[in-house]
Amino acid sequence: MKSVILVAVVLLSVSCSTKKHKAEIKQQVEQSQVKDPASLAVTIDDAIANSKTISAEEKQKLQDLLAANKQKAMALTEESYKMRGVLIEELLSGKMSQKKVKLIKKNIKRIEGEKLKNTFDTVDQITKIVSKYDDRGVYAQPLMILDRPIR
Repeated sequence: MKSVILVAVVLLSVSCSTKKHKAEIKQQVEQSQVKDPASLAVTIDDAIANSKTISAEEKQKLQDLLAANKQKAMALTEESYKMRGVLIEELLSGKMSQKKVKLIKKNIKRIEGEKLKNTFDTVDQITKIVSKYDDRGVYAQPLMILDRPIR
């Protein structure tokens, strides 16, 4: 009986903690000034430049990492737009093939998935660089706001 009560208390505690974090994240997103890739870049640059807890070497590592991320994100975005253009052309061609449309849509999903994976991989790498600090989420958070981290 005691173990059942203990399990119930632990589950309730975890549930309350999750709700608290969800509420905090929702509030942070609502207050965020990030609306587009340009404002995201400013937010990221400011977060790195204004940090008093990371060294100049770590700041440079972050800048290099984000530059590589940007390059990959831009290439994927370009590929996605090209694929979308092909989709529109196919839809409006007058001789649309459902099989082609399905394949194009599948490719767009794949590209968008790669973009998201690129973002999360970068977040993981940022976390490794700054993981010794309590405020490590400050650097990764701007990347989570948009689906593609373009600096």
